[in-house]
Amino acid sequence: MLGGMSVVSAEPPATQAVSPLDDAKTKHDAAIVEARTAFFLTWQKDQAAYHQAVIVEDEKYIVTLEEAIQAAMVAQDHELARTLLEQKRAADAMLQEHRTEDPAKVLAAFAKTQEDAVKVPEGMAKAHEDAEPGLPVSFVKVKAKGNGIVFICDATGSMMPEFDNLRVELGHAIEGLQPAQSFNVVFFQESAPPLLDKKLLAATAENKKRMYNYVDHYTPRGPTDPMPAIKAAFAMHPDVIFFLCDPSDFPDPKGTIAMFKSLNADGKCRVNTIDFLGDLGDTEGEALLKQIAEDSKGTFTYVSEKELGSEK
Repeated sequence: MLGGMSVVSAEPPATQAVSPLDDAKTKHDAAIVEARTAFFLTWQKDQAAYHQAVIVEDEKYIVTLEEAIQAAMVAQDHELARTLLEQKRAADAMLQEHRTEDPAKVLAAFAKTQEDAVKVPEGMAKAHEDAEPGLPVSFVKVKAKGNGIVFICDATGSMMPEFDNLRVELGHAIEGLQPAQSFNVVFFQESAPPLLDKKLLAATAENKKRMYNYVDHYTPRGPTDPMPAIKAAFAMHPDVIFFLCDPSDFPDPKGTIAMFKSLNADGKCRVNTIDFLGDLGDTEGEALLKQIAEDSKGTFTYVSEKELGSEK
């Protein structure tokens, strides 16, 4: 008796057991959120680690489903097996989606759902939308991030005095690429460029060696027509383009801007423009390259003769 009231002891309610499959699904979902939160809070500094973490969790969950399907088949519980097979198809589709997703877009959307839990600093979601995914790459003095890189370079007659220095810069840039990246070099002159390959090349030691040889034997000559090179570069589907040129003798500046914009209509490629050998007083040439960069959220850089070939 307590305070005039009788106390009736009661057995605590039985705790419902959680099945191994449900437990695996809960852990999988929590791990995905954890991976995205960690990636979000580090401002997408390591895209490869994020992708790997998410894919590993997907694969672990799929293995659990496969084991459960096998157990259901042994027990001849065909209805359960069919249900599990449907779940596995959904998990396989989720794995494929995670393998091909654009982390910048995923994280921007994720930020909006996690503002309270993660305490998102003001403006951070927008920063993620504009962030450059991919591994680092540097050309001349321009730094960027990307996994598929094309260097479009001026190989016309005006470049002849400095072409050896351009070869040096391309060598530095290619040498610094990581195995997970792919790349190509496209020169432009007065006609369609002879390409080493029509597609992006994996940044293996063998492909780098092939490209060094290609660049070393390329000869600058003639007037300027960048259009065929631009088309060839975008046909490789890069996410970063470095466009180095002397813009002072471009035959059709407006047409060049329009072509970049048309071929990059989906905005998936950032174009970083580099004005080399251009006259600092050439406002039209500078405006051309600045507009191309601005249209793709890339950067514009002026490089002097002293700076080209000086990067070590």
